Amino acid sequence: TPATAAVYPGTCLFEATALSEGRGTTQPFQLLGAPEIDHGWAEALGEASLPGARLREAYFKPTFAKWTGEVCGGVELQVADPREFDPIRTALTMIIAQREHFGQYGWRDQDGEGSYWLDKLTGNRAVRLAIEDGADAEETASVWAEDLAAFAALREEHLIYRRRGW
Repeated sequence: TPATAAVYPGTCLFEATALSEGRGTTQPFQLLGAPEIDHGWAEALGEASLPGARLREAYFKPTFAKWTGEVCGGVELQVADPREFDPIRTALTMIIAQREHFGQYGWRDQDGEGSYWLDKLTGNRAVRLAIEDGADAEETASVWAEDLAAFAALREEHLIYRRRGW
């Protein structure tokens, strides 16, 4: 759905955690959680005042994927203002808050030998290490600032159409 597509660039990072990313529900990537998670995560996220995002406590039971058939507590993420919503920073804030309140749900190890899915999804281990070192979402996102600036400069050379105030 358009709602799923709006949040997916950020909440796909939950694939790298032990939490359900809502697969097997009618709201994949909008419903996030696991058994034993309660209102505390939603309350912590409410205090974070995430721009353009609306979060509410939610309970769901995935029909497949992680936590199949089990009631999961967690949050439902909705985009309240698409102009203000930043899917990556929102998801990073959500992951950091989840780890602070429900740390028993850690990273998924893709091969059982310390090769983490998050490293694969983000391209290196810097994001995971920043989170593990206690960085907030802004500090964590800054780990790719140099790469992003280099890409923007490279991209500029190849743009055919330029923005003209719209």
